[in-house]
Amino acid sequence: MAKTNRGKSYTQEQKYDLNQFVKFLPGERTKSDVFRGKHFNIVVICLDDGYEITPHYEPYDVFFHVISGNSVFNAGEKKWGAESGSMSLCVLR
Repeated sequence: MAKTNRGKSYTQEQKYDLNQFVKFLPGERTKSDVFRGKHFNIVVICLDDGYEITPHYEPYDVFFHVISGNSVFNAGEKKWGAESGSMSLCVLR
């Protein structure tokens, strides 16, 4: 019987150019899937000025990186602003 490799980890490298996922359409929201994994997903969302994503529940932690512009994030009763270059993490509790 062959031995299993249980407990060992394996590394697979993948590089992404996020610019290829940026799809900005004035007056619209676009969402591009970058990576879908077992433990997390990476997506690029492009929003026009004044666009709002209505509050909703996500069953996982969420990481935000604002590439350009300004934003306001809501998580439960908490609300905070973010500007170009900022990063935020919402951890599910």
